[in-house]
Amino acid sequence: MKEKFDIKLITESIELAKKLEKKNNRNFLWFLLFPIIFGLGWFYFSISSINKINVDKEKLSTLLEERDSSLLVIQSLTQEDPIMTPKDSTINAVVISTLKDDDNYNNNWGIITCADNSLPAAEWELTRLKKIGIENASIFYRKGFYRTIVFPLTKGKSNDLLKILKAKINSSAYIVNVSSWCLNRTKKQNYYDCQE
Repeated sequence: MKEKFDIKLITESIELAKKLEKKNNRNFLWFLLFPIIFGLGWFYFSISSINKINVDKEKLSTLLEERDSSLLVIQSLTQEDPIMTPKDSTINAVVISTLKDDDNYNNNWGIITCADNSLPAAEWELTRLKKIGIENASIFYRKGFYRTIVFPLTKGKSNDLLKILKAKINSSAYIVNVSSWCLNRTKKQNYYDCQE
């Protein structure tokens, strides 16, 4: 009887050992596979992040190139016109007197980029213009609106600059002859008041 009990105990112990071995093998397998799976996931995430960074760098360089080319155009448009400032003062007087009545060369032109109900909103628009390199902008109060105007410009420069401002600031920007658009203006603290 004692032999049967020992054999049964041994058999049960062997079965239990086999079950534990299978369970340990599964745990060991998970212990081995988990770092591999985690490592592959991390590798995929790293590669996709690097690709996204490279795409973002390309977009940024394109935007910077566009900004630089726009700034060059704006700088060339806002610099003095060489026709208006010849070196010889006698020629200067003749050129200016003949060009005074020509709309292409007088600085009576401006580009209205927006019309706001409040002065702070118009001042914010001035800040937007300065961010793209335009320093010669002012606010004019006319008919109940504060209008942000890039002024003074010649007719030719205003036509060239209008394309840029429509693309960068406001697609509904337009050109006005400021001398006829705002006949009587007085300078206030932060704007011009058009009295009509």
